[in-house]
Amino acid sequence: MNLSASGTTVRINETANASDPAATQRVLSSLGFYSGRASEAQVRLDFGKHHPRKAQIATLKAGYLAAFALLGYRYVAPLRTVRRQIASPDVTTIERFHLALQDDTPGFPVNTLAVGQAVGWGPCLIAKIGPDGVVHPPPLLGTDDEFWRSGACSIAGDAFQFEGASIGWPETREYFLDD
Repeated sequence: MNLSASGTTVRINETANASDPAATQRVLSSLGFYSGRASEAQVRLDFGKHHPRKAQIATLKAGYLAAFALLGYRYVAPLRTVRRQIASPDVTTIERFHLALQDDTPGFPVNTLAVGQAVGWGPCLIAKIGPDGVVHPPPLLGTDDEFWRSGACSIAGDAFQFEGASIGWPETREYFLDD
């Protein structure tokens, strides 16, 4: 089966002798095609409304998972507040954590973890994922409640000032802080 899209039109063509007939029938039936004949129909795909906050929480989760893969259980175990925020994206557990980095970080790779100091936050870990970033507590802090309270005291709208170094992006599980 070949799938192609052009503008607002999506075309599904069965490839002769290359498609599993049962799979083809299941796909076509689920789209409203009940016969084996070629036909045309309109199918409307609705992806819903964009939720910027949920997209930011997805970035928080990606940073959390990358930090876990690189640093290990010893880093993520105390991050109860981060886990609560990820588990309940409709509830504001952490007020501010997202950074719109754009081109402000020319010395850092597209995806990286960095450790350092941020004005108003103190020691922290930054997960940079494309043009976005998220702040995480520094390694071996203890619980993360106090970290998020101090970050909430930083001045909203001010430029995020960070001085630190990249520690890379995990390509496999490293768990550097675990024994």
